[in-house]
Amino acid sequence: MGITEEIPSFKTEWSNRSLNFLLAHAMGEEEVRREIGNATTGIIFHDEVGEEFDPKDLQLAGKPPQFFFLVQPFDDSNYRLALVYRETLKPFGPKLPYNYIFDGSQIRDYILYKIHNGYMMTRYCPPLNRMYGQPRLATIHQLAEKWLKHDLT
Repeated sequence: MGITEEIPSFKTEWSNRSLNFLLAHAMGEEEVRREIGNATTGIIFHDEVGEEFDPKDLQLAGKPPQFFFLVQPFDDSNYRLALVYRETLKPFGPKLPYNYIFDGSQIRDYILYKIHNGYMMTRYCPPLNRMYGQPRLATIHQLAEKWLKHDLT
């Protein structure tokens, strides 16, 4: 058995699902490129109140139809939330509230719900839709060939 490197992560439960979040700030540059660049979702905590975030930096994260949440403190107990996603990804719910402001008790469930829906949407948008569809199509063809060889009379 080889030695495997433990990647820094945060684990949680939501809606009877086990979720694992990789922590980019605790990784080396190569781990970030390899692990985060292949992820479909990112949550960016921008700690500076009122400071602008430049989404052009997200282009460095790779080609999949990724989407990113930007979470920024608004005041002592509220957060501003923004969603940035690639043009290949179709819009998905739930919608952001009009003012994009959440209090600390609401934001977790909203983000996790949106992450789930976004992940499901990535399965239907290029280029990841080919990764999900082609293996299934090959399996269907194999099953069809197997059963067509049998005499059904």
